Amino acid sequence: AKYLCISFALPFLSAPISGLAYLFYDFNWITWLIINSAVGILFLGMFITFGFAVAQQLNDMKLLALQQQVKLTEAYQRFVPQQLLKNLGKDSILDVSLGDQVNVEMSILFSDIRSFTSISEKMTPKENFSFLNSYLNQMSPIIRENKGYIDKFMGDGVMALFKSSANDSIKAAIGMQRYLKQYNSNSFKNKTHKINIGIGINTGEMMLGTLGDVNRMEGSVISDAVNLASRLEGLTKIYKVGIIISEETYNNINKDLFNTRFIDVVAVKGKDKPVKIFEIFDSDLDKLKHLKIDTLEDFKEAVSDYFHKDFEKALKLFLKINKINPHDKVTEIYINRCQKIIKGGMPLDLWDGINRLDQK
Repeated sequence: AKYLCISFALPFLSAPISGLAYLFYDFNWITWLIINSAVGILFLGMFITFGFAVAQQLNDMKLLALQQQVKLTEAYQRFVPQQLLKNLGKDSILDVSLGDQVNVEMSILFSDIRSFTSISEKMTPKENFSFLNSYLNQMSPIIRENKGYIDKFMGDGVMALFKSSANDSIKAAIGMQRYLKQYNSNSFKNKTHKINIGIGINTGEMMLGTLGDVNRMEGSVISDAVNLASRLEGLTKIYKVGIIISEETYNNINKDLFNTRFIDVVAVKGKDKPVKIFEIFDSDLDKLKHLKIDTLEDFKEAVSDYFHKDFEKALKLFLKINKINPHDKVTEIYINRCQKIIKGGMPLDLWDGINRLDQK
């Protein structure tokens, strides 16, 4: 900057200096012209140098502003997923207004850590946060890799949305459960808690939009389909399975991609309409998965006999399956039901096969 100031001042001093030289040292006009021309070139060079310096500074400022904008956009996306904006038909968060809404068909995934309260009681608040963030930091990328995005973190639970295909939600659920198996296999070595999660998935139409007030709003979905997905996650505790999906989701997936089986007809708490539920068992431990595959045809036949009120035949098949695979908890449920009905524990004229649940 010092040399730039000197070079900036020199051209303005050139005329009087050369004039004095002309008067006192008898310079001729040619010499005077040469001196002024040289200084003029210096003057031009100074302005070019000055121009380049200003241009470089402006470029640096623009680059810094761009970097800050990128960081700001990335920060916004941590709170407002880009997929939400895309589904709302918005290019930027600046375009979003309170009450924006669209009707879309999506698959909803709910996951929850089982018995988290008993786990968290053994940890300090700081350890709780560290544990949950570590867990969620592994689960979130699996959801994103399968074209989904997280709508909400709910303590130890996750609600994720998938628009492209119901297959994506199943792949994400399988990936989450498989990661957990790996995590638990290392839990003793790493001195961490073993954890299990249940995942429920439903597919249906819903309203996706913004809720709140002008000063504080958030993206959300509203639909009975969302409530059912949450209830299905709760059913994983009852049926002792990792992933349960609704009939609507089952009808929208490629059956050749996954190992599935129909497990029951239920009426969840607060709903009169029954729904068929299916298990996805691709993420089971290999031994258990292969045993379920080996007994799948007998299982299908036994369940069919059960719903056709042929309880004696159904019980024989379920007992056969249980002997081959004693770890199949769904089979145990049906064995208990059949034995109860056969012993006269339920009037058959009132029996419709629907498992009505009074808990979430």
